[in-house]
Amino acid sequence: MTERPRVLITRAFPGVLDGALSRRGLEPVHLALSELFATEHPPPSARPPVDGVLVTSASVAHLAPQAIRWMRDARVVAVGEATARALLLAGATLPVVAAGTGEDALRQFLRGRRPCFVGAARPAPALAEAVATGRVSHWPVYDRRTPRDIHRRYAQLEAVAVVTLASPSAARSWAALGDRKTPCVAIGPTTASAAAAAGLEVLSVAHMPSMDALAQAAWRSLSDRSSG
Repeated sequence: MTERPRVLITRAFPGVLDGALSRRGLEPVHLALSELFATEHPPPSARPPVDGVLVTSASVAHLAPQAIRWMRDARVVAVGEATARALLLAGATLPVVAAGTGEDALRQFLRGRRPCFVGAARPAPALAEAVATGRVSHWPVYDRRTPRDIHRRYAQLEAVAVVTLASPSAARSWAALGDRKTPCVAIGPTTASAAAAAGLEVLSVAHMPSMDALAQAAWRSLSDRSSG
């Protein structure tokens, strides 16, 4: 029986990407380059703003049940079906689903409105700029850190055909481990640029910022290599 190509998932939670890779006949392998933890920061106000709430990651549902209770009566815009599904399962009101990135999702809010971004303490560049300029308020409910045993687990990792990178920080963290030979696929141009700047080989960039598109990019890259 032909062995399935091994593809590395570097996200803290492999779930959706794991399934998307498996459906394409690839073998997912997991090495979390960061771990997420709840910050326990209090909400920025007693009630969510009337302008609404923006959530870009399902990690909010996993790590911050107090945020779900806080936003229960608010208009919530969730980035991606997976985030919306996690929020619903956690008890949030039916969210508006936005495709693309957090920056794209901001267009769901009327110009001049000031929603609250509930999510990572260190968001992606476009959202970080929106927070810094006051375009959105910010409730940082989780943050990330490098696992203490990352070097031990990396040393035990068997060879993989390709590495999936879902954020610029993942690209930098992977490069910091010293592997610049295993090719990578990136979830978007910003991540691809960070990977290239860190000296990594980027085979492909997902056509849209989703886990399914990232899995498709990995499958396509490996298919092109095997037929080339």
